[in-house]
Amino acid sequence: MLIAVTVDKEKQLSLNMEDTEHVLIFSRKFDRIKHIDTKHKVKEDFINAIRDCKYIVSRHIHTDLETSNAITDLGIKIISELRTRDPFYAIRLI
Repeated sequence: MLIAVTVDKEKQLSLNMEDTEHVLIFSRKFDRIKHIDTKHKVKEDFINAIRDCKYIVSRHIHTDLETSNAITDLGIKIISELRTRDPFYAIRLI
């Protein structure tokens, strides 16, 4: 399963979409987590960057209604993770 994680410039979970610098794409199979790709967040290409993912993880995902609807229309579950800022640990918590 593919999981997208929004991170800031320090590679920690971003506080919101405006704080996001990159989208990290991970593959998780049981307890194995593998970093697959890093995509620079560009508003126009954000949906295409996460299209194949099952989840998107961030501390708070506050987007415009159009982007939020596009994410849910693709069947991607939005997860707000407040317990950690570490992307790998956030994936383990899913």
